[in-house]
Amino acid sequence: MVVLWSLGAGDRGFSGTGDRISIEMLPEGEYRLTATIRRDGREVRLLEEAVRPSELRGAVIRLPIGRLALRIMWDDGTPFEGQATVAGETRRIVNGRVEFELLPFGAYNITVRGLGDIEVLRTEVAHGGAEETVRISSASIVVRVSDMLGRPIEGARVSIQSQKIPGVLATATTGPDGAARFTKIPTALAPFIATATYGGRTEEKLTGPGEASITIPAVAIGGTLIDAVIVFATIGLIAAVIAVLATAGVLSRRRKA
Repeated sequence: MVVLWSLGAGDRGFSGTGDRISIEMLPEGEYRLTATIRRDGREVRLLEEAVRPSELRGAVIRLPIGRLALRIMWDDGTPFEGQATVAGETRRIVNGRVEFELLPFGAYNITVRGLGDIEVLRTEVAHGGAEETVRISSASIVVRVSDMLGRPIEGARVSIQSQKIPGVLATATTGPDGAARFTKIPTALAPFIATATYGGRTEEKLTGPGEASITIPAVAIGGTLIDAVIVFATIGLIAAVIAVLATAGVLSRRRKA
């Protein structure tokens, strides 16, 4: 990155490039010192101040520019993995850290994306030369899947999606208690859609962080789903048979009497 500097007073001016200002003897007085860089096809002024030649002799001038270093973490302190974009440049986040080339000090918008190129955060960071920390707020979600009799279903496939963006955020399989547990789901993407699939049946429910219950409208027996229509029809048939048997029993007792 090339620095352009100029030093002037009235109709007298000097300019140059590079990291040194070298000028022959100047009369003492007040001069205007400026330093600029070219970025994205335009000039960015880094410095403009009044100076005197005696103040510049042997002086070290520090420009307000430096590498932008970011530490991107989940809210529990564990490193985030993904990509970050600042000032049109995208870089990979490795072990929760990412660095960008020389940038003038100031405020910058940052976009953070996770696995599957899903945007999880858009915020502003203040660049002042020190490493800045960005935290991704996370949610925990527990999805409990049961059959129509309220019994937990093991082996159901559960996925979490956001209503705000396309794509699946995470998937898991329910355990013996019928629950699938998810952690480190970006809170910014709430509300979520929890989808449970089992035995060719799929049900979904809108949820936020916390716990959600999904009922599959069937009865799970030995890993097999029996459709609700069949269950109710069977119950109805059994009830009818019992009613017939009961009626037959009453008639038989009456005949004997």
